[in-house]
Amino acid sequence: MRNSFWLILLCLAGVVSGQDVYEDLIKSEREAYLNKKQVKTKRSGNQYNLTYQNLKLTVDPAVRNISGSVYAELLAEEDGFNLVSFDLDSRMQVDSVYVNGTLASFQHINDEVLITTPTAPQGSAFSTEVFY
Repeated sequence: MRNSFWLILLCLAGVVSGQDVYEDLIKSEREAYLNKKQVKTKRSGNQYNLTYQNLKLTVDPAVRNISGSVYAELLAEEDGFNLVSFDLDSRMQVDSVYVNGTLASFQHINDEVLITTPTAPQGSAFSTEVFY
């Protein structure tokens, strides 16, 4: 009987301390979620809805070279749309950018490619292709 008492007491102590670990885990996961939620993923440009994207890559490990293009179809989410922003590491060199099949002006600054588009109303569909 005495051994049963100690066994029950030991189990209860494990459950109580296990709840503390569980609460700490919940708190840690909640903090991680809130930190991720606050990350700003879109730095510049107008709001758009990406409806299609195609990545074409050529990788040559012998000379440590990556080239290719990213084709995207977008819908403008605001009136007066005229600027698209994509992330691209600044170590990658942009060769050219096309908007709706026409050569477009762009800037590649701080891991971000800013593409100037013709001014368009909300809901307008257009395509971009970035070559690098």
